[in-house]
Amino acid sequence: MYEYTSNIDEPTHLYLNGKSYDEEVTETPKVGTSEVWYVINLTEDNHPLHIHLGLFVVLDQREIVKIDELKACLMKMNDPVKCHVDKYGIIK
Repeated sequence: MYEYTSNIDEPTHLYLNGKSYDEEVTETPKVGTSEVWYVINLTEDNHPLHIHLGLFVVLDQREIVKIDELKACLMKMNDPVKCHVDKYGIIK
């Protein structure tokens, strides 16, 4: 998740996996299944994601280290795997 801001630091739009909310759906969970999501919050907000009509459990929460380096990689590559998110304290 990355939040773009105006020149006066007001939020203008939020991207999820490099996509705006107006773009086509990319995730299609199936009824009766479970998924593990890694939510990497690169915004200044402590609560930018709301999940409605779905049950979820937070399995773990970690502080991101070297956040500016991670942001730069994700903005360029838009791929957590290629950015090796494990070295930023996100995944053990």
